Amino acid sequence: MVSVMNQLENVTVYGELFLKRKKRSGKESLGDSFNYPRFVETKPTGIPIRPFSTFSYLDKLYKAPGAVGFKLMYSHFGKDPEIMAYFLFHRVKIIHLVRRNLLDMLISQAIKRQLRRSHILEGQEKPDPIRVRLKSETLLHKLEVKEKKLARARRVIQWSGLPSLEVAYEDLQENPREFTALCEFLEVPPVREIPSSKLVKMRKGLPSEILENYQEIRQLLVSTPYAVFLDDNVGVGTA
Repeated sequence: MVSVMNQLENVTVYGELFLKRKKRSGKESLGDSFNYPRFVETKPTGIPIRPFSTFSYLDKLYKAPGAVGFKLMYSHFGKDPEIMAYFLFHRVKIIHLVRRNLLDMLISQAIKRQLRRSHILEGQEKPDPIRVRLKSETLLHKLEVKEKKLARARRVIQWSGLPSLEVAYEDLQENPREFTALCEFLEVPPVREIPSSKLVKMRKGLPSEILENYQEIRQLLVSTPYAVFLDDNVGVGTA
């Protein structure tokens, strides 16, 4: 979503600006917006203590012309609660990007840990075929945790009363025209042809094609609500 939106006129979307570590050197650029300094990398201006330093950082960020945003993880709200205070005061719009397929999300995370990267740019060579394992003894708990985090985020957004729009990762993949709703929400001119993402998937395939212990995972999930994520019900493309 970030990659596509950054190619639209008068739209700038940054990466995880409130991640608590500095960007690692030597990594390929994912675009100028990803090169914007994170909060932890900046020298505070004005009153150099939180929350004032956070407010100053966000003021500078939002001074840019057009629609401006950044990627904010659920955990960042807990570590930097003043962000929500800023959002409430300035009536910041929220686009809530969700991933319906929670098993797909865990597979993507396992691949990322093994390859030590999460993205590939157009033109870059894809890694050799890879298969991963998910621990069956903790899988149900991890799925439940992700489900609860999603529900909690929805409650917080609803409680805030801020203008918001929820979009699904799977819908944006399957139908690029879903980005039209994002343009309308952000009040930016729609485009006739939605640009393609500059990021490409490292892996595509069903869970059985990626998971070494798929049969074990299938037996665990088949009688649970998470059975909808198995081969029998849905195709999976991992990031």
